[in-house]
Amino acid sequence: MKHLIKTLTVFFIWGYHSTGEEQTCRVPNAITLKREVLKEGFHRDLITIIEGNVTNSKSPLSFLLQENIPAGFYIDQYELTNLEKFGGPKTIVPANIDVEKPAHLSQNFSILVFSGPVHTNENHFSVTLKIPIHLRYQRSQSDRAHHMEVLPHPLLALRCDGLSLDAVDSGNYLTAPCNGNSELQQCYWKEAEYQISSPPPVMSVPVGQQSHAQVVFLGTVFVMSAFTLLLIKTMVNSSKIKNKEKSR
Repeated sequence: MKHLIKTLTVFFIWGYHSTGEEQTCRVPNAITLKREVLKEGFHRDLITIIEGNVTNSKSPLSFLLQENIPAGFYIDQYELTNLEKFGGPKTIVPANIDVEKPAHLSQNFSILVFSGPVHTNENHFSVTLKIPIHLRYQRSQSDRAHHMEVLPHPLLALRCDGLSLDAVDSGNYLTAPCNGNSELQQCYWKEAEYQISSPPPVMSVPVGQQSHAQVVFLGTVFVMSAFTLLLIKTMVNSSKIKNKEKSR
């Protein structure tokens, strides 16, 4: 996948008012976005909750998150694919993510997370998106035992299946896949502003201590030497037993 979002185009629509029966996709008012991280350690679950109100909606809304992931994190695309089978969100993830690389050898990347159709209940909607996210190993340090990784808030966009966006609305639109099934079919999505009800998630990851390097090295050499000697002794004893059996 060369690009998650191929083009970003700004449209300014001036002085247009619909006079017919055209149905349009109503943009919600006062969208709120909340983030939460579950679990501890290197393997976490990222929860994103999107809520708001919309009036006279003729079709369910669909939301798109563009998550900009720093180098200190990675996403396992096979894990996400498996979660989709059990009701997880559809996603589009770069194919070149190396889950084994440490943070200092990795690069930032982006993924797309699709909500699917979201129905309103008395003009109110709420959707929860959950994806697993993992912390990479950090380069050893001499002055700290933990490193703090911050996950920025995502870009949020919306659309309605089969309906045009508000004709009298102006704003930023982007071209992105219509859903997580294929990158070939592209749709216009409207960037949506939202209110933050929680700060960006901050996660602590343990860091190796450079002062421990000598102890780790000597300990590794001792253990490897001990197991090597044990293996040699076992092989010699086994050979002696076989020779005795042959001499009988």
